[in-house]
Amino acid sequence: MPDFRHRVGGTKQIRRCCAARATAHAVNFYRAEPRSALTPNQVSDAGRLDISLLRGRPNRGRVVDRQIGREPATFVVLAGGSDTLAPRAANLLTRIEWPGKPGAADPVTPLTAAEQQRFEAGREIYRNICQACHQPDGRGLTRVAPPLVGSTLALAPAEITARIVLNGKEGSVGLMPPIGTTLTNDQIASVLTYVRREWGQRGDPVDPAAVESVRAQTATRTRPWTDDELLKMMSGARGGR
Repeated sequence: MPDFRHRVGGTKQIRRCCAARATAHAVNFYRAEPRSALTPNQVSDAGRLDISLLRGRPNRGRVVDRQIGREPATFVVLAGGSDTLAPRAANLLTRIEWPGKPGAADPVTPLTAAEQQRFEAGREIYRNICQACHQPDGRGLTRVAPPLVGSTLALAPAEITARIVLNGKEGSVGLMPPIGTTLTNDQIASVLTYVRREWGQRGDPVDPAAVESVRAQTATRTRPWTDDELLKMMSGARGGR
């Protein structure tokens, strides 16, 4: 086999070219997914994930679950090969799911038309109110706001999560201010639906009636919730109002 290494600057540059080509294929694959399967933010985040894994710089242990519309053939082939990039491609494949993938989780129930409309409205509310602290990718800001991606409380039952938005929450990372007097029940349900389904999350949508019920239950509360209070409520213990 001819040795072409001298033409492109050696073995290291060949590997960089392979990584760049594989990354380009991956980003093109994600961009080809229908809007219902992958949002613009997910496309951008997926591209960063591909680059970090293929170049050997994992994304600092962050949650990167992805539900995509079809098998990523480029990475399946790469992961099954003997190239030095194979382990990294295999690592990526463990972080994403697609229809028919062996061992994949059950498919997420699609949003109804009304829930999808709520999701879209929630996207705008998030951008205008929440994004400055929780960031466009939902991963939070150090010493300011915790990540929403993979968050136990963000994905908790609606009666738990609604309390945080209505009354605020104090914790180890910053203080979530109460915005219940600023947003309507519909708006809170919308932004929670968005947070629970964006960035590859699999949470249930939130109905305005659930928010209305929690608002009535917590009408006299004047202080933010704590993590301990909310986690006790999740475990079935009695919570405050």
